Amino acid sequence: METLDLRSTGISKLPSSLKFLASLRTLYLDYCVFDPSADISLVGYLKKLVILSLQGCNLERLPTEIGELTGLKSLNLSRNKSLQVPPNVISRLVQLEELYMKESFAGWEIEGWKREMKASLEELTSLLQKVETLQIKKSDNLKSIAQTVPTHVGFKNMKSLGIEECNGMEFLIRAEEVVDARNTFSAMEELVISSMENLEQLFDGAIPIGFIDKLKLLTAWTVRGTQDSVLSKYGETYCTCRGRHELNYLLKLSDLHQGSTSLECPRLQHLGIVQCDNLKRICLSHERTPELKKIVGNDEKWIQSIEWENPGDKKHMRRLFS
Repeated sequence: METLDLRSTGISKLPSSLKFLASLRTLYLDYCVFDPSADISLVGYLKKLVILSLQGCNLERLPTEIGELTGLKSLNLSRNKSLQVPPNVISRLVQLEELYMKESFAGWEIEGWKREMKASLEELTSLLQKVETLQIKKSDNLKSIAQTVPTHVGFKNMKSLGIEECNGMEFLIRAEEVVDARNTFSAMEELVISSMENLEQLFDGAIPIGFIDKLKLLTAWTVRGTQDSVLSKYGETYCTCRGRHELNYLLKLSDLHQGSTSLECPRLQHLGIVQCDNLKRICLSHERTPELKKIVGNDEKWIQSIEWENPGDKKHMRRLFS
């Protein structure tokens, strides 16, 4: 057996026979609601595990034996609000590519304090150069994504980044924080930014060469109160990207890009800008978007107010609006 799915089965503890499943590569234990004192250290026997999901398991402490799963590539610890993680557990997962911790780790310390009891976020930053998928939610103290990892390390292998409800962030990243563009988002393919009430601009200053050349999907949206949001997919992307671009409900966004040069989008075909009433400037030109066929935007008055990279682009771009 290589896959065992025990999601929502109601078990309160792991069967002792689990340790004999030496060939197991994937284990799902989501929402099993273990007893707070339940011992799940048996998972440490499963040395071939590649995927382990412990979402919503009511765990209070992650066993140190998890650190022995050195082949683990995906770990989901989301929705375990009281979870404590001993030091030097996460950092031992040297092959880890995906780490999910949504609504977990409320008591984690950033550095120093109670270090003997709880893992430090420093353990995570040491792994970020290897992680391929990262999601961050409800971190009001986060001012820039550069705070999560030293700029000289960057996100060398990160392909997908999701940031949600980080309301202290005004910029995704600032130009002065980019020490080496090749190490920052050099492998980034997907960027999802949602419910960011104070985000003013995605980028501050000129985008360095090679910064996000591989980006394929950019989704940026926020919903206030009980307002419903339906994301529509409008085709390919912008800013030297090679995929699809969605931009919906980012109500405070005033400028897609503040640099001195226009964004190069050679494959951009469809651009969607929905309910972005504060968006005043789009740093695109028709010369750098030769395949652009359609722009979905707000009302006619808003379209008239938009500033383009070159004055001559306004008439050309207006013909593409629908």
